[in-house]
Amino acid sequence: MTGERDWCLEQAQVLLEQPQLTAIVWLGDRAVAGIAPLATAQARQLLGQEVDALVVDAWAGFDPDAFGATIGAVHGGGLVLLLAPALALWSDYTDPATERITPYPYTPEQLGGRYLQRLARIIRFSPDALVLEPDKPLPTIASPAPSGRDSPMHSTPDQQRAVAAIERCARGHRYRPVVLTSDRGRGKSAALGIAAARLLSSGCTRIIVTAPSLAAAAAVFTQAQRGLPEAHATRGRLTTANAALQFMPPDALLRCPRAAELLLVDEAAAIPTAVLSTLLRRYPRIVFASTIHGYEGSGRGFALRFRKVLDAHTPDWREHWLETPIRWAKGDPAERFTFHALLLNALPAPDRALADATAAGCHIEPLDRDALADDESNLSELFGLLVLAHYRTTPGDLRHLLDAPGLCVWVLRYRGHIAAAALVIDEGGFSPELAEAIWLGVRRPRGHLVAQSLAAHAGLAQAAALHGRRILRIAVHPACQGRGLGRRLMIGIADAAHNSGIDYLAAAFGATVELVRFWKHCDMHVVRLGSHREASSGSHCAIVLRPLSPAGSRLLNAARERFAEHLPSLLTEPLRGLDAALALMLLQRLGPTSTPSPTEKDWDDLLAFGFGRRQYADALVALQRLTRHALTNPQISQTLSRSQQLALLARVLQQRDWSELAAQLNIPGRRQVVEALRNAVRGLALSSTEAQVRRRARELRQARG
Repeated sequence: MTGERDWCLEQAQVLLEQPQLTAIVWLGDRAVAGIAPLATAQARQLLGQEVDALVVDAWAGFDPDAFGATIGAVHGGGLVLLLAPALALWSDYTDPATERITPYPYTPEQLGGRYLQRLARIIRFSPDALVLEPDKPLPTIASPAPSGRDSPMHSTPDQQRAVAAIERCARGHRYRPVVLTSDRGRGKSAALGIAAARLLSSGCTRIIVTAPSLAAAAAVFTQAQRGLPEAHATRGRLTTANAALQFMPPDALLRCPRAAELLLVDEAAAIPTAVLSTLLRRYPRIVFASTIHGYEGSGRGFALRFRKVLDAHTPDWREHWLETPIRWAKGDPAERFTFHALLLNALPAPDRALADATAAGCHIEPLDRDALADDESNLSELFGLLVLAHYRTTPGDLRHLLDAPGLCVWVLRYRGHIAAAALVIDEGGFSPELAEAIWLGVRRPRGHLVAQSLAAHAGLAQAAALHGRRILRIAVHPACQGRGLGRRLMIGIADAAHNSGIDYLAAAFGATVELVRFWKHCDMHVVRLGSHREASSGSHCAIVLRPLSPAGSRLLNAARERFAEHLPSLLTEPLRGLDAALALMLLQRLGPTSTPSPTEKDWDDLLAFGFGRRQYADALVALQRLTRHALTNPQISQTLSRSQQLALLARVLQQRDWSELAAQLNIPGRRQVVEALRNAVRGLALSSTEAQVRRRARELRQARG
């Protein structure tokens, strides 16, 4: 319905006055009499539920993520009403939902209306949408079919096969994971819940469910409870007399692994591949479920990235595709409309079109976002690539891409197709007064992630005053990865930024060894690591910088010096769980630092530990000083083996549990870990640059025989 808001509300009330419509959800801030409105922030409460009618009041703001999350709850034959300003005027409306993508100092009134202009065009010409307008006769709308939500759940053949596969995974051979994929509404999550209930009622005692959030796993618990009506349900937990189904976030599973006979991973597309890989190694019986076209994450990207991991580690894995919809008929108009409007079905360029693309053969260009919004083919190819490349791309990112102020889209084209793309946005440039307030932590203007993080957390006030340009996303088409296209794109972006007077390029990302290595190839240096893991990714946020001006160079030097001073200490507590290989890479790439070398007294303790039987705890202070000094000096650390470097870092600095470290080093237990540390100390003593230490070490080695 498009027109004045009061008219839209009146017509909505008329259409909702049908006896079949008993379960109605109103997304907005102002509902008609008898209906309680649901805020967009609460939209995910509908996951796993079924409703007769959904009203989305776009006058209160059109949130693409909330729309995508809620429309799937409407059963087949249900009613979906979208209330909006007149289509021709909608793009001029100051949409309240844009506040979260409006960085300081912009206001929502300054945002572009490209997203709503495109949405209005799709609504106007979509065969799956009926436009109701004032001064036009209202067409007859068929009464919605009654919901079957109160009737017993009848599985489709697809779902029955999926449930059987899950049960075989739980009871069969180890390390034969199952992957369930489908579009939304095919009963994928319900299959997990049905199988969990059957397993728990027939001998299994503990099943763990993980997902990006508890809300994302709601359907699993709903179906499991139907199959276990006698079970006691609490938040994120379903228990019987001797069995339990429990939810744990991915980051909690990484920090504190729990024993389970089966691990169910729902919405796996929204969890980074590195986290999934760790879970795959830790749990011999595991099921992954992923939505292909979804409001959260990309199943196509998940399949592409994770298939390689599965093939390498568990080649006997099995995949099951669920085709048949559960809540609606095949070809449902609401589903077709949602896919088109939110670009859930966006596809990158076909592989064959980029099979012989090279960095030299591509040309770089910034895209005009006005033209992009009107070019559905180009927009779909771009967004499809971004969705494929990033595990957490959501429908809301399309609005950010088209409307966010200060954002620029860069692409590499090959024969007209998009081979690589990057989204960049300007940050910083605050006044001295505001920069100081940010540094003090008393102001936090919206946006400007890197500028504010370096000022408020790393104590570098100049970062907020300088002009930065941040890489929000970068993606290279899978058909031409490994050919230097990402680096070529970064060079072009850096050149343009330098010519525009920008002081530095930056990026923030979930740190992994592979990503740190990529950014290093682009001449970007790690200058900060967040102290807390992201709940869904299980990774710490890393910030990288590349200077483009003298002031930017001074910022980089100051940031690297501060990071080098702090990192060894941070590894003992807030970064204790950081992947040891990543921590080692970061330490070694910082280069020689001012970390003091062991004192003469330290060497007394170290030699007694390495060549004698001095206890680990009695030599700990000396070991910490030696480890910091050795691992931050490449010439010293190269005298150690890789396993010795990791043992020193993980135990002495990160204070990892002995059993955890033994498993990581593939040795029996604590005694062998201590011996590995003694071996490392002996090697460092025998190669020490201090003649007296070397001489004493040789004497002790000779005395040992």
